[in-house]
Amino acid sequence: MKLTLKGIGLLFLLVSLSCNNEVELNAPAKNILIVYGVLNPDATEQYIRISKVFTTETNAINYASTQDVSLNSSQVQVYLNGLTLRDTVLTRSSGTFTAGMRVFKITDAELDIVPGSRYQLQVNYLEDPGASVSAYTTVPFRPAVIQPITPTYTQGGLNMRNYPLEIEKSFKLYIRKSQYAKGYEVRMTLNFFENGVPRAETWFANSSNYSICTADANSQCFDLKNGIGYAFFKGKMSYSPFPNYYTIIDTPQIVQQPEVARLNRSFRVHVTAVDTFLQTYMDAASANTSSLSTSFLEYSNIKGGLGILGSYSEGEAFYDLSPCSMYLLGLNNTPRPATACKSPN
Repeated sequence: MKLTLKGIGLLFLLVSLSCNNEVELNAPAKNILIVYGVLNPDATEQYIRISKVFTTETNAINYASTQDVSLNSSQVQVYLNGLTLRDTVLTRSSGTFTAGMRVFKITDAELDIVPGSRYQLQVNYLEDPGASVSAYTTVPFRPAVIQPITPTYTQGGLNMRNYPLEIEKSFKLYIRKSQYAKGYEVRMTLNFFENGVPRAETWFANSSNYSICTADANSQCFDLKNGIGYAFFKGKMSYSPFPNYYTIIDTPQIVQQPEVARLNRSFRVHVTAVDTFLQTYMDAASANTSSLSTSFLEYSNIKGGLGILGSYSEGEAFYDLSPCSMYLLGLNNTPRPATACKSPN
């Protein structure tokens, strides 16, 4: 994947605040709606933003920094699978653009977003019915991590523990492909304590630190390069000018088979399956080298308008860190293992 979901916020900004300073003076006026929405089955609320292409004789960035160009319920009616979405204002951190952002929302109590299901969006523009738009997305099924296998079983399958992952080494991660997905994103999250204060850090895989390896038709393999994840987490831990103390919750290591929820959850691998429309949109955005002052081609699946309606779903697997990984990261004062153990650096 060329652009991680972490970067979708920037795309949200660009699409929602699309503008055009090149105006054909003799062309008839035309209303064009812009839609941005990404459905997530794990979210308790789904948000859709609706705005309109605008032109301004002044600097477009300055205009957008003082104006919320999104539309409200007095201007548009928004439906998802026939259910009405309500408009609300989200507050975000102040920056180049306005902190208040108007969106339409629906809760999971009203409409449950289910992997494998199709969702149809309809936006009726009350001032100009001819400018109304529609779109759909089918939420990918959750991807599953199939190798390394976790948890592992001991003593005839009665006891189990998480697989001890050596993140300072290269390893191959195999996932079962998700129906309705075009692309995948891999992340690793470590939950730990710095001097007793909880922290969490997430490493995002990208094309510079993994390669696609051979897999069968139903699975995909990511070859994670030597120690790149370990180097990221190590870089987040400071041992100077004073020795910070780093710990993770590391027990229980072995449980009875029905007690899988008690296994350690300090380290996890997430896999995100991205639907065809959103992945194509992100690929197109990644290929553009233009700035806000120039124009570029943009992919859209909004019928009659611009923007994107996409979806994604996530799967996860929990692992233990190997004794060598624990030692190299300085977690829990783990002693150096008797077996060979060295940093990839």
